[in-house]
Amino acid sequence: MDDSNTTQGQEGLAHEDPVHDGVAPPETFLEWAMEGRFQARAVTILPVVVGAGLAILGTLFHFGEHVPLLMWSIPWDLTANYRCVVLPGNVVLYCLVLVPLASALILMTQPRLRSSADGLPRSRNAPEIDAGTWVVAAVGLLLVATLAPAFELFGAGWTFACRIQDLYGMGGRIALAAMLVLVSPAATIAALTLAYCYRRRFPMTAATPAAVKALKPVGTVLMTAGLVCIGYAAWTVHSDPVNAGITAIAFGAAGFLITKGSLGAARFMGWWNAVGIVGGLSAVVTVPLNLPLTLIEAKFHVAPVATAFETAILLASFALALWIYQAVRAPAVLSARRAAELTVAHPWTAFALGVLLVAYQVFMMVQMQNSAIAEEAIRRARTKYGSQYAFQVAGYSSSGRKHVFVTLLGYTATEIIDADVDWER
Repeated sequence: MDDSNTTQGQEGLAHEDPVHDGVAPPETFLEWAMEGRFQARAVTILPVVVGAGLAILGTLFHFGEHVPLLMWSIPWDLTANYRCVVLPGNVVLYCLVLVPLASALILMTQPRLRSSADGLPRSRNAPEIDAGTWVVAAVGLLLVATLAPAFELFGAGWTFACRIQDLYGMGGRIALAAMLVLVSPAATIAALTLAYCYRRRFPMTAATPAAVKALKPVGTVLMTAGLVCIGYAAWTVHSDPVNAGITAIAFGAAGFLITKGSLGAARFMGWWNAVGIVGGLSAVVTVPLNLPLTLIEAKFHVAPVATAFETAILLASFALALWIYQAVRAPAVLSARRAAELTVAHPWTAFALGVLLVAYQVFMMVQMQNSAIAEEAIRRARTKYGSQYAFQVAGYSSSGRKHVFVTLLGYTATEIIDADVDWER
């Protein structure tokens, strides 16, 4: 055998092998943005693990044990014990909704996806997204688009989960939850891919040190308020924690971005709180329409501490909205926006939207309290609960079968009761 040919062949193989040649394989877009392979894997997998843990913990603490909005569309014999869906529902909420959002926020604040000091995006030489990643992202988007609404908005997810438990017992519920956890990384990849594309096209504007210093207290307060909202959602877990939960997510996400110096997130929170300021000022007008003076007096007499707490929450919410609006429009923040050639005008569209929402709310309250359904509900409530109560309609809905459900508050000077009536139209 010719040793020279063998040596040349080995040298050729070594030259073709990037490992032997000392050339590292090309970075993926995620490895480039996160500045390392370990960080790329961590931002994909660790949030899913945390989300699964939160789903289990939330289930143990009864998060999600509320009657679905469209329960009337599901066979009652199947969902008589609707806890069959709580664990899978929580997994969908945390692993397919909140985890992708958290991963996307982490990616969007990475230094390589920000504008540099000269205003040019550092991402101009960033790696492109390969075809395989796009396929996984498409699968993840499909999962989110189908599973999240099925469990959070419509009855299909509830029905399927309850049928699984009906057929296979508790093990079926756990197996379904485990399958959802296993497919959820695809949703995270989808969120990371879209966040990468967005940030490459619209890199985060570099804020001045003075603006970052001014915005950090705002971000900290928002994240703290998000934690308070989570606590409030836990307190109201057996009634309706959805609004508090959504507010907690929004505050936490915005607070995280603002703490990182995001001028766009600061502008958005200024816009959002401008709507809240108008809504807070309008409460003086709308409260008498929804809560008559006699009902307010009864609330303070029956549950003074709880009523005072609710009033304090409303006042604190208005004060928080006012403070945040002023803080995100601090001189240092506006100066940074001018330097970045961004608008510094007041969010007049937010104020206009606030006025429209208030007008709509007043219109709906007047319509609800003076409708034929309200009159019929009060008549039936007096027959069912007694004529000694005065009744105030709190809300009503109807199913596709023309079945009307009305929720009322019945009250005297010393007592308040929840009164529900329903009938076929």
